[in-house]
Amino acid sequence: MTAVLPTTITAGDHRSGMLLSPCPTSTQNEVLPVLELSYKHMPIYLKQCFVALSLYPKYYYLDENMVVWLWKLLGLLQSDEIYNRDEIGKLYFNELVQRSLLQSSIHGQKVMHDLVHDLACFLAGEEFFRLEEDKQTEVPWGARYMSIMPKPLSKKRIQISNSSQSLRAIIVIMGDIDIVNPEVLFTHCKKLRIIYVVQGSVQKALLDFIGGMKLLRHLTLSGYECAAHLSRPNSMSQLFNLQTLNMQAYTLLKIGRLVNLQTLPEIHLMKCGCFVDIRELRNMNKIRKLNKEVVYSMDCVMYLVSYMQMKLIYKVKGTLSCEHTEHRDANEAAVTLSRGQLLEKLRPHCQSRKVLRIQNLNHGNYPSWLGSASFSKLTELKLQACQSQHLPTLGELPSLKSLDIRQMVRVEHIGHEFCSLDRRFKGFPALRDLSFHGMNRLPEWSGVEDGEFPRLEALLFWDAFELRSLPLVPFLSLREFTLIDCRNLVTFPASATLQELNISICEKLKELPSLPSLQSLHLFNCPSLVAFGHFPSLTILYLADPFKEEILHRLVNSHLRMEELTISSNTLKSICLEPRSLPALRSLELRCPNLQCCDTLASINSLKKLNISASPRLHVPNSLRSQLEELYTAESVVAVTFCVMLAARHGATTMAAFQICAQVWLATSLLADGLAVASQALLASVFAKNDHYKVAVTTARVLQLAVVLGVGLTAFLAAGMWFGSGVFTSDAAVISTIYKGVPFVAGTQTINTLAFVFDGEWRGMASIRIG
Repeated sequence: MTAVLPTTITAGDHRSGMLLSPCPTSTQNEVLPVLELSYKHMPIYLKQCFVALSLYPKYYYLDENMVVWLWKLLGLLQSDEIYNRDEIGKLYFNELVQRSLLQSSIHGQKVMHDLVHDLACFLAGEEFFRLEEDKQTEVPWGARYMSIMPKPLSKKRIQISNSSQSLRAIIVIMGDIDIVNPEVLFTHCKKLRIIYVVQGSVQKALLDFIGGMKLLRHLTLSGYECAAHLSRPNSMSQLFNLQTLNMQAYTLLKIGRLVNLQTLPEIHLMKCGCFVDIRELRNMNKIRKLNKEVVYSMDCVMYLVSYMQMKLIYKVKGTLSCEHTEHRDANEAAVTLSRGQLLEKLRPHCQSRKVLRIQNLNHGNYPSWLGSASFSKLTELKLQACQSQHLPTLGELPSLKSLDIRQMVRVEHIGHEFCSLDRRFKGFPALRDLSFHGMNRLPEWSGVEDGEFPRLEALLFWDAFELRSLPLVPFLSLREFTLIDCRNLVTFPASATLQELNISICEKLKELPSLPSLQSLHLFNCPSLVAFGHFPSLTILYLADPFKEEILHRLVNSHLRMEELTISSNTLKSICLEPRSLPALRSLELRCPNLQCCDTLASINSLKKLNISASPRLHVPNSLRSQLEELYTAESVVAVTFCVMLAARHGATTMAAFQICAQVWLATSLLADGLAVASQALLASVFAKNDHYKVAVTTARVLQLAVVLGVGLTAFLAAGMWFGSGVFTSDAAVISTIYKGVPFVAGTQTINTLAFVFDGEWRGMASIRIG
């Protein structure tokens, strides 16, 4: 799939030479050959994204969304007719994972191995620079992109000795960093294109130099202090090339001079100059996204002439979000203009509008243009907290794919007028996602005819307390259906295509229809459910309190394709699983604190993963333990999570050392576990013969072997980790921290081995007694 995606490097880009060239042979003694080979065969578009990851420090958890955001910020992603930049970024990220350049941590997050990170830093050269050390720092003269990463728990301040005139981007990755002289960063940086600073000393120094950064294209700041500073004359007026402005900017003077601005921040529009004069926006012809337009005193201060002069609503080419908020100031002059008249005049440009959101419409009627088929490119529409008692006719929008309706508390009926006013027209021809939130008074949705909603894939109802009936016409393409807090719903129509069904807090739901394609079923708080149809394709079942035990046993033991089963109950004491009815079950999760018995659990031969949370009375048979690939209990999960959290709070260096020590400790635990399994089998064999002498001899001999193994591992790890830590990493700080953990890792080996062996011996004898 990624082979058809466009590259973003042009022949004139000075970086293309470096990225197109193979990795220099001088690094062959420093970087693993497999990494060199992986880089050489990497597509061009992926090479630049990989190198950009050098802006993150070692062992930093890489969130997919944050990495894609960084790539977009640096201009490394380009959209095409099929994918937008976010989708392309996720494809790139997944490809790095598939190439093993990013690996999963124990928490499921992605991280770069230290050798892979070294490769990225080498390829980046001086072009990408990362500021994170707590000492005097010299910025390379060739640095073009710089990230600032505060060092956790460090109380030292950083002294910057120089800056680079080539800097194009300054990005604060997380939090604030204490720099003694931050003004040095901006004194000679006239070529900056990107600044992302959220707080602290760097932001304060930036405000004094921002007026001269004429090439700046992206600016992200935070706090009311910077907004007040930028409201001064000439602070922003020279930023002619600025395209994206992201800040809490309630007051911006001379904002009309930013003629290349494509994204507006949250602003307050007023007639007078006390906030932002709306007439300043009349020459801004490149606006693509208007984050939020908060119109204060709509009855009093807004007047139609300003809108007609500005025509901003016509100019917005991407996303428009209008929030209708009323506020009255005693010093403002009154203007007689109804809300309906004003909103009627705010007709967006129908040929280019793709996203439209309307919130807090305090008027009984919708504007006549809403839902017009002339909006041929509108794909996303959101209506929230509007005071009308009915929904507008939206089914005639030809390209609408996503419709989100929220907090329409006065709507009491949805009929055919929602789809179309013409019975011959089949409504919502392209809609895929439809969601209703907070429809508190809606008892019925009817009027849907054959052929309408032909492409609807996901339907959601949330907080529809009075809902009692849904359309009986089957949705031909429905894949996912979610019902949350629909307390009066008794049943719903069948669907031949439905694959995922999520139902929560539907207290009167009594029956589920037959769903031949259903693969995943989640039920939570459905105490009245007494009947269900046939689910021949069901593979995933989640069932949570309250429910009838009869329904539980029937659901669990009636589906031969069941692969994943989760049961959560505070009252359940026993579960009867029929192995012949669960031949494909691979994963079982039990969250039942009072559970004492799970019959025939050991007879489920296909089970590979077992997760038991807070069920101390439930015994896991030894025969089952030997076949499991993963076994989780609440105690082990809590212990591991606590240790990881404690290490993470001490910073990346400590976290890296902890991971190495933990993996070594777990590896030696496997040896102890192997001895324990062997002792379990030996004891079970001799105990079954009722030969007490051999039982005593075998027990003593196994304990002797455990002591020998524990002492041997202690000596081996004490010497090996002290002199061989460089095998895992070349970072001196990480190695120094590993030395501090050597006494614990090595010293606990004997205790750990004895604990495993004692457990194996006990289980070996207990299995015979139970049998």
